[in-house]
Amino acid sequence: MRQGAKENSGKAVESKTAVEKTAGGAYVKAMAELANFEPLKKAPMQNFFTNSHFNVFVNFWEPGQENVKHYHHEADNVVILLQGRGSFLIGGKTKELEAVSFIHVPKGVAHHFKNSGPERMVTVHIYGPALTKSDTVRVLPSTNPLL
Repeated sequence: MRQGAKENSGKAVESKTAVEKTAGGAYVKAMAELANFEPLKKAPMQNFFTNSHFNVFVNFWEPGQENVKHYHHEADNVVILLQGRGSFLIGGKTKELEAVSFIHVPKGVAHHFKNSGPERMVTVHIYGPALTKSDTVRVLPSTNPLL
C-alpha cells in the first residue's frame, strides 16, 4: 500500500496527501495520488469524497480482477470507466465496454464488474444517497435475472 494511505473497514483507502483545500470547503485530489493498484482478488477502492447525500470512490483494477455480484438497497450507482476495458454484468445482461463509458445501475439491480482487458482498468463510482456498508448485499446464484 502507498505511503500516506489508510485502510478502513470497507476496503476503501483515502489518501490525505492528495488534498488541496479551496474556498468554501471544496477540495481537489490528483488521480495519480489516488492510484492504488494491488494484485488482490478484489480491486482496491479509494474514497474520493463522502457526505450524507452522495459519495465517490475510485477503483483500480489489475487485469482479471473482479468484484462480487451484488446490489444496493438504497443507492443508485453511476460508474464511469475511465481507463481500460471491462465486462459489466447489470440486471442479467453482460456488456463489454471500453474507456470512456458511463453506466447507470439503479438501486436493487444486481451487478458485477471485471477487468476483462490486458491492461489496468480505472472506474469512478458515484452513489446517491451515500453508500453505507449495510446497503450492499451479495447475490447468491439465482434464477431471477435481476439478481
